Amino acid sequence: MTGDTEPRRASRRRISLPRALALAAGVLAATVGVAWAVHTLGSAPADRASAIRPVVGRPYVSKATASSASVFLELEHVSRSAILTLTCSSGNSSVTKRVDATDGLHEVALTGLLPGAPQEYAISILEPQSPGEEEVLARGQFVTAPTRAGPFRFAVYGDTQKHPEIHKPIADAIAAEKPDFVLHVGDLTQDGLDEPRWPHEFFTPARLMLFQCAIFPVIGNHENDAPLYFQLFGLPLGKAWYTFSWGNVDFFVVDSIADFQPASEQWKWLKAALEASTATWKIVAHHYPFISSRKRFMDQQMNESLRPLFEQYGVCLVFSGHEHNYARTRPLLSSAGGSACPITYITVGPGGGPLRPVTRGPWDAVACSCRAYMVVDVSGESLVMVAKDASGRVFDTLTLTKGDASYSKRALVIDRLPDP
Repeated sequence: MTGDTEPRRASRRRISLPRALALAAGVLAATVGVAWAVHTLGSAPADRASAIRPVVGRPYVSKATASSASVFLELEHVSRSAILTLTCSSGNSSVTKRVDATDGLHEVALTGLLPGAPQEYAISILEPQSPGEEEVLARGQFVTAPTRAGPFRFAVYGDTQKHPEIHKPIADAIAAEKPDFVLHVGDLTQDGLDEPRWPHEFFTPARLMLFQCAIFPVIGNHENDAPLYFQLFGLPLGKAWYTFSWGNVDFFVVDSIADFQPASEQWKWLKAALEASTATWKIVAHHYPFISSRKRFMDQQMNESLRPLFEQYGVCLVFSGHEHNYARTRPLLSSAGGSACPITYITVGPGGGPLRPVTRGPWDAVACSCRAYMVVDVSGESLVMVAKDASGRVFDTLTLTKGDASYSKRALVIDRLPDP
């Protein structure tokens, strides 16, 4: 359904971080562990290096689970013998870890965190010329995944390349929504091989948002399979597909740039992951859209290779980007049947790149050439999705409820759609 007002969100009382930690400390205990690694990032041409480093700068969190997460921070041109300190608090446990502050991308893997709870961390540096005086580089916070089907919120947006002045207000608006995490559907920068674009187009505009929650990225075509992309998010080189769980939802991140046909490694991984999932909700994210409301066509490879898997294993929602517009399909099924629920495909790709025109097709419930992001509230067997523009104005809403027969009855049969 669509509407002009935001539906009432499931009750989710938020309290201050210190109070939340104090309450958690009285009930549950956590034993936080730390594993520290330093990665050397690819270097830029010598004539530009001093002007563009560091690539990342301020810290951010990714790879979050119910009990773990990785904090990333890049250091450049630090003094010899400088000491870097990270302090993390989780429940009634806190840990402090000190290492040599060497140049490179520091990945601090935190384990033993309290599930479904706020976590806070601080990173400081002690320079040899300032004995006893640590400088706090940053303080941040994030939330770990709940282990039960409690309510949580996440945000979706993408295609933030090229225009940081457009990206920043959208990222700030997402930060104000206080999501537990952000799902970015690809094209973080205009060219992933061009180091200056990472701080200029992504990390700096998204700074406030990245201080508050974890981020899960989807690789886009503009990442250009850059080794830097995999390093920045702790992913195995050349394998941008992965899965993560949050409460009663399993998320499947697919690399739509790579081979996903049935004989491919990725397709076999996806089939096995979907088959193993027992989550209430299965949500897929990939960069290229299944259906384009700009080009008015259906991706035939996805239709033949991915859609049958989605239908077979009960995927109800697919997010994508690439097209710099917002579009949501009506619920779609194939005439072959066998789906546990009809699939809704949502494109959320207007985060920074030039807007693209849309022509509403027979499959579209909503399509607009506008800046947008989406907030999704999950509560048990209900998903409430709200699309907003950069000013926070609501222009699309949808509620999915497990087993809702009326929603299934409104589904369109894909292979019976008229030729656009």
